[in-house]
Amino acid sequence: MIQLHITSTGKSYSPKDTYKIFDTQTKTFDNLIDAKSYLRKTYGKAKRVPMFYDDKDGKAIHCGYIIGFRVDKWLQQDWVAFQTVESMAL
Repeated sequence: MIQLHITSTGKSYSPKDTYKIFDTQTKTFDNLIDAKSYLRKTYGKAKRVPMFYDDKDGKAIHCGYIIGFRVDKWLQQDWVAFQTVESMAL
């Protein structure tokens, strides 16, 4: 299974303002195709910037996207991280 961890941030148009978190969501999908389909339906062609994290060896791993767009009177960036979920025996 694939989970999307979505952290929504926003700020006003003022250059002095900073982005602040206003929502977090976790969405679960059976496969990567369904997860990417959800992103296309939700965000359309909004600008996407790859998001990375460093592994133990210092290698950059592509883990998701920062999706930016404008909403009425503010700018919004959603940080979308992909994670695999495995069941485990207890």
